[in-house]
Amino acid sequence: MSTLRQRLAGLAERLPEPTTETTLGAIALGLRNRLVPAPEVPPLRPDERLEGKTVLITGASAGIGFAVAQQLAARGARLLLACRSGFPEVGDAVSAAARHGGSATMFHVDLAELPSIASLVDRLDAHLEGTTLDAVVLNAGLVPSRARRTGAGFELMFMVNYLANPALLNALLERGLLRPDATRPPRVVVVSSETHRSVEPRDPAELGHFVDYGATGSMAEYSQTKLLLSAWAMHEARRHRTSDGRPTLAVHHCCPGAVATKIARDAPAVVQPALDAVMRRLFASPDEGAFPVTYLTCAEALEGRTGVYVHVRTEKPSAPTTEDARYGDALRAATTALLERGAAPDRERTS
Repeated sequence: MSTLRQRLAGLAERLPEPTTETTLGAIALGLRNRLVPAPEVPPLRPDERLEGKTVLITGASAGIGFAVAQQLAARGARLLLACRSGFPEVGDAVSAAARHGGSATMFHVDLAELPSIASLVDRLDAHLEGTTLDAVVLNAGLVPSRARRTGAGFELMFMVNYLANPALLNALLERGLLRPDATRPPRVVVVSSETHRSVEPRDPAELGHFVDYGATGSMAEYSQTKLLLSAWAMHEARRHRTSDGRPTLAVHHCCPGAVATKIARDAPAVVQPALDAVMRRLFASPDEGAFPVTYLTCAEALEGRTGVYVHVRTEKPSAPTTEDARYGDALRAATTALLERGAAPDRERTS
């Protein structure tokens, strides 16, 4: 570690943990977590590969999702990339990284709309021709500068960051494209955020109600969607187990940490140059940020385990709310009701 980084790390350890109520606070938290050292999981071995395995990735057209796709392709995976954009250049670039049977096929999806998710599952079913998925990486996410409604009346960030994920996973399970198996459980890797610790849990009875926010409130709402996402992931991990505790579907979640992306684009213009300089110098690249996702998808050390949370390169417990079985049950019930309804609570039911 450079002298500058050592000094910053010492300072970060002495300061209170920043909140994520603003973009600046989220960036400060990401920087603190990147600078303060923590125990690391072992690196993946070259022989931990995915030849013959089929993996679905959402949000693979840019950033961490694109880096994950390239890394899994290099380990031999047959990739199905569910994206809203990037056709065909993303698929071509990922295919170029493929090794030993790896490949990439792109499928269009708009995760803001439930009918688009249903259409994606139809096309995946036709493509797989009776075979099944070995892993699903639920990576897609966004941080809008203000609240917006989707066609069904859901707030956009809530829909993409949270509700689209149970909608897709439920459909894959119901269609038999993802089959729980205690002998060789498929893996589901959910990309969450360490910011899920910074907010109080939302009452599941309020799930799906439109929450208005502007640029100053977007990061707090982002943190809330990630808490919902991690709580749902842990509930799925508990739900898909045998009576003796063996996973039939291994569900893990992670936070890539402070990654140099466009997260600061809604910060005040006067501080943008300084923030960009800090992120370029001290934040991880998307390729580095992809590590926890690739690790949870590939690591042989995780066989027989479920509900693992990795923050950057450190395995640790997620927030207490995610471990609360009663909260998880209530969240699943509310989520199921929303998906059956097909519209936000303050919108007319779909026909």
